[in-house]
Amino acid sequence: MSCGVARSQRVSDSNHGMQMSERFSMQVRRADYLQGIRHTLRTMLCLIPVCVVFLTGCGGGEVEIAKPQGELNPVKGKLMLGSRPISGAQVVFVPVEGNLPEAKGKTETDGSFELNTGSQGVGAYAGTYKVRVEPPAPSKGAGRNPRPPFPVEYAGEDSSGLTATVKSGSNVIEPFVIRSTPPRISSRRS
Repeated sequence: MSCGVARSQRVSDSNHGMQMSERFSMQVRRADYLQGIRHTLRTMLCLIPVCVVFLTGCGGGEVEIAKPQGELNPVKGKLMLGSRPISGAQVVFVPVEGNLPEAKGKTETDGSFELNTGSQGVGAYAGTYKVRVEPPAPSKGAGRNPRPPFPVEYAGEDSSGLTATVKSGSNVIEPFVIRSTPPRISSRRS
């Protein structure tokens, strides 16, 4: 029996030694883990000011959006297909040069339109414009792909051949008379 007791005591002593060794090992690993976390946090805290400077920029002014020079000028006109007025089309003036915004106007039943420059107001800025004509919205019973009442070339400012000049003051543009045949690029309108 003493032999069995001694043997079990040795086993429990070795188990106890193993448990102590494992505990010590776990404590060392935990300390290493915590030290790694502390190092990571310190690094992140040091990088925060760098990121703030990087994201806000190194000084300096605000980015200014170029505003057009001058004031909006009232512009009225008329859109005709031959001798018939085109109703519901969008007439779009696209600036040839400069930082001018586009101006648009929807045609009434008599083909007349008045330009509007979005949130900036009624009219257009003085300058030279290429003009495109966007077809009227199709009616509900028109089918899937209804044909516009004029050649599609008029829907592009570069292919329409239409131009206009807006001057300071009130403007009444000579009527745009588009044809049922595609435009010749060389034709101009002011």
